[in-house]
Amino acid sequence: MFKTIKEKLGFSLKPNLPRHIAISISGSEQWAVEKGKRIDYGLKKSGENIIKLLEFQSKLEVPVITLFAYSN
Repeated sequence: MFKTIKEKLGFSLKPNLPRHIAISISGSEQWAVEKGKRIDYGLKKSGENIIKLLEFQSKLEVPVITLFAYSN
């Protein structure tokens, strides 16, 4: 699905990539309500995006990713 950076650019950026990425996930419930959807819709979309993020992260060869999720 995703090409690696090396495949996309023709050379590797691996030495310049971080070893760890941290992401704070917040607001999926509020996002859903603003769109006129149920709260569980926002949580589902957030989960789908986390899967995409992890697939992309594996292509970048970043060894560690930390996700912080918040809910009211």
